[in-house]
Amino acid sequence: MRLSAIDSLQRGVLVAWANWELAVVQLIQNLTVGLLVVLGALPPLLVLGFKDFGSWVQAEKADPGAIEDVLSELAARLSEAWAPLLLSLLATLIVWFVATLVFCFFQAGMLGTLMAAEDRAPAGPSVRATELRVFSWRGFAEAGQRLLWRLFWFWNLYLGIATGVLALFCFVVLAAVVVGTDGHPAAGFAVGCLGAMPLLAAFVALALWYSVAYADLGRDGSSVRIASTMGLRILRQRLGGVLLLALVMFAATMGVGLFFGGIGFVLQLALIAVPPVAFSLSLLMTAVQWAVSGWITVGWTAAAVALVRGERDAASPVAAPPLAPAMLAPALPPPVWAAEPSASAEPGEEPPVA
Repeated sequence: MRLSAIDSLQRGVLVAWANWELAVVQLIQNLTVGLLVVLGALPPLLVLGFKDFGSWVQAEKADPGAIEDVLSELAARLSEAWAPLLLSLLATLIVWFVATLVFCFFQAGMLGTLMAAEDRAPAGPSVRATELRVFSWRGFAEAGQRLLWRLFWFWNLYLGIATGVLALFCFVVLAAVVVGTDGHPAAGFAVGCLGAMPLLAAFVALALWYSVAYADLGRDGSSVRIASTMGLRILRQRLGGVLLLALVMFAATMGVGLFFGGIGFVLQLALIAVPPVAFSLSLLMTAVQWAVSGWITVGWTAAAVALVRGERDAASPVAAPPLAPAMLAPALPPPVWAAEPSASAEPGEEPPVA
């Protein structure tokens, strides 16, 4: 049954409330992936000299012209330690690849759980939260394993398209700078505006397409191609609803950030004399903010899943119900020529005709 954007948001809130463990999963995902990203960046820094980066920054602040000395020293070190640097970059790629797989596993488990909750929901917007309770750690792990590579390849497709759009945007900005510095500032401004506005619109459309196509990946029988096509079709048919979901998500994220940022600023001012306490409270507030943001992400993703499923079910042909016995035509009597031979007929004689 097709759901409106408001009904989809209500369904998403109920699903996130009934399966609150997914917010904890989001927090674990952010901590794990963030730690792996930091660990992956360490090998090149260790090869180049991690301790020297602080002195380079201080030298650049004291003397802006010292950046040339820093670059020359960096180039000399690269020429001396190119082999260890290549090995460190390979280690970085391996760790970041593992981080990507971990991210896709958590996302796949969450998506599979949300899809199971939506499959359990009755038709229509009226539903209780208890009817949407499906979370289990075993089910989450099974969904993560089942959908891992589907999410991985879809994520790579999205990153590839986004990288291409970003490269075009950088090219337009560079062309605008070149034209502007060549004695034609108005022409450079025009080139920048005319080239950047369509690319910014492309970024927005890409983000919207990603959200609805991602919501269809957890369905049985789906694939990267099928989900991508479904995302394009839903954007054409329900652009207003998808935009409303995106605006609500943006407003909620900004509201949470401003709320916790304001509380953290006040605590920093109140506890400026006791830095350890201020630091501990800051870490606690950051963890709570991440948990709330994770819950919002789960609710928004569940709303997108509900919207996409409603559109898919509405577009699917519904099989006609079987006819009742009273509606069937009565059976006709067998033809005369198919009647059984009479018992009184002698062998070889024709049966009597009524």
